[in-house]
Amino acid sequence: KDVQSVSSKVFSERRSKIIDDVQEEFSLSRMSINDKVRSMMFVPLSVENKIIGILRLGSREKSFFNHHHLRLTELIADRSSVIVQNARLYEKILAANRELERLNQIKTEFVSMVSHELRTPVTAIKGFVDVVLEEGAGPLNEQQKRFLKIAHSSIEKLTVLIAGLLDISRIESGQMKLKLA
Repeated sequence: KDVQSVSSKVFSERRSKIIDDVQEEFSLSRMSINDKVRSMMFVPLSVENKIIGILRLGSREKSFFNHHHLRLTELIADRSSVIVQNARLYEKILAANRELERLNQIKTEFVSMVSHELRTPVTAIKGFVDVVLEEGAGPLNEQQKRFLKIAHSSIEKLTVLIAGLLDISRIESGQMKLKLA
């Protein structure tokens, strides 16, 4: 937030920085560090050319950090940034999985509800077609019988599809267990 801070400058410039004497360089009131810290090293944490944070190290000794410390810290920062990024991605994957599970549950409930709602009118239609086919409502000519047999066959197929949907929703909701053989 403070564009004048060393962390902000390291972040924007994408370059590490060593401060040999913190107390000489700037007032401690602007930095939230212990007043015993004398020297600091700031190293950007980057993943795929994107800065995701700053690694700040401090020492009680003035001019403590050298280029060897810097190189080692930059190596540690490279590995740390990958770890941080992987942890963030893992959290996103967990959140996406939770959302997929929620959506799958909604889908299962929807399929179950639609299957039950379809079953009632299909059963009624099937019953009436059966009665008419058996000529319980009066005699039929051959063309009427042929049409009703086609309708009856389609109703049977629809009944099997609805039963399959109900079985799938029962399996997904754990109400039905499969015994594979």
